[in-house]
Amino acid sequence: MSIYWNPQCSLLNMRMTPNLKVLLLMSLVAYTCRGDTLEETRSINPIDKPEWVVKDALSSISTTTPPDEMIVTSPSLVAILLAEMGYVTQAAMTDIKAIKAALTDFQKDIEVQTTGELDDKTWQKLSAVKISATRKAELQFISSTVQNKTLWAQYMLLNLGYQPDAIDKGVTIWTKMAFSRFQKHHGLKVTGQLETKTFDTLVEAFKNQQTVESFSDENISDELATTISDHHYRHPPLEKLLRIKTAQLNIYLESLDPYSQYLSPDEYQLYKKTVRSRIKIGLGINLLGDDQHVIVVPLRNGPAYQAGLKRPHFLRKLNGKKVTFKTLLSEAPPQYKRGSIIKLAVSKSPLGAIKHYRVKVRAFRRDTIELISEAKVNLIRIHELTSRETAKQLKRVVKKLPADKKVIIDLRYSPGGSLFETLDAVSLFLPAETPLITLVDQADYEEKFSALKGEIAQKRAIDILVSPHTASSAEVFALILKHYARARIIGTLTQGKCLSQQLFDFEDGSAVKLSVYDILGPDNRSCQNVGVMPDIKIDRNHILDTAFIMNRMN
Repeated sequence: MSIYWNPQCSLLNMRMTPNLKVLLLMSLVAYTCRGDTLEETRSINPIDKPEWVVKDALSSISTTTPPDEMIVTSPSLVAILLAEMGYVTQAAMTDIKAIKAALTDFQKDIEVQTTGELDDKTWQKLSAVKISATRKAELQFISSTVQNKTLWAQYMLLNLGYQPDAIDKGVTIWTKMAFSRFQKHHGLKVTGQLETKTFDTLVEAFKNQQTVESFSDENISDELATTISDHHYRHPPLEKLLRIKTAQLNIYLESLDPYSQYLSPDEYQLYKKTVRSRIKIGLGINLLGDDQHVIVVPLRNGPAYQAGLKRPHFLRKLNGKKVTFKTLLSEAPPQYKRGSIIKLAVSKSPLGAIKHYRVKVRAFRRDTIELISEAKVNLIRIHELTSRETAKQLKRVVKKLPADKKVIIDLRYSPGGSLFETLDAVSLFLPAETPLITLVDQADYEEKFSALKGEIAQKRAIDILVSPHTASSAEVFALILKHYARARIIGTLTQGKCLSQQLFDFEDGSAVKLSVYDILGPDNRSCQNVGVMPDIKIDRNHILDTAFIMNRMN
């Protein structure tokens, strides 16, 4: 891969913080330690005298650590710069003593105090030297490893105005936000990650100096910034939020917690049409997954169920293409048009035999609870805890079951839902006034909740099936009944999402979903990033196999 190099745009011909200096020095050390010397690649006519391209910003350079530490930590770069001007003959072979002697000569020529140390004034001049085309070789090396490729990308983002002054070896939240803003400007998929296409586009933008000023985008509104600062449970500082561009907001929110999200006006309209309506248009499936697997859960009497897919399976291919959960979320929705045919390739286990289904996209009714007969038992499967629906439906279904049979509640495929609906539902199995949860907001204000009247199953045994996909309010449901020994938990450790979200909408049609409360269980502990431990453990590979689970339970 060739990289355009403009002599005026040096790695060193820029404003740099002390950390940036050291990091770039460290990156270039590896180049000179390969045994190459600058003399082997430099131009035919060496620079006899320093030729300066000094930016005004260089005059404000200050270091919090002694500048001469750079000679010790990264002598190679200092030697390269001195060799570029003829003060050193072989950069790779020069020791610190020789470097300090060369610096003394250099300081005489630029008429500063001759100390032999890399002080601020000396660094100011040395880092401002006009770089020849020979630096192209060094840049090619910088981009040859993942770590240094990221550093080089950060430098380009900084040069184009996307990233603040801080550059680090790792990818910080500010780097991700810079990537996302650059990706949006250049019509790339917004991921906040340094992918090959992003890097290549970044090189071209750097070549053509397409700075951030070439594009128009806006900071988030004061109202949105204030809402996030005032209501998110981590209370992010308002002054930081006011600097964030709209295109960067979701990356920033992700750094606070994985569940907060900004919805543009178009996204919020789609959300209201799909999430809030019981009549859906689609395949009649729930999709759950992680980096390794995608699980497809058919809804009774939905299009996939009618096509023959009766039970949850691992999704192997969608329309002939292998998918991950991440790609599925980003690529599948455009194909979901009424009347279109979607091909699903599924299996009972991650590597099992594949079965194929053709499913026609159509309208269907989505119920939050289903009574399912599977493996010779009746399961109450809760797909989602929906406000003003789930508790009533659960009460009705439990009353239909024979009084001498245990209640088996299947939460394996439930990502959660309404927290307050969860408290209504769990109250069906506990005496009134039983302490349930405590909510803690960003000001550490606590609000406690107890069970409502209406217990209907005082003496009935309860089993709850859980999986790694059991999350949020579904975990709270299981956690409460486990704490009071009202239910056995069977399955795997749950996801560990114990934060409560609230949706805030705005006059421009946009909305933001924020994590506003930390949820403490009856023991006054949070299950955030902890999850609910099962009483009977089931291997993850068998978590879809209800018959296997029933055998273990018995």
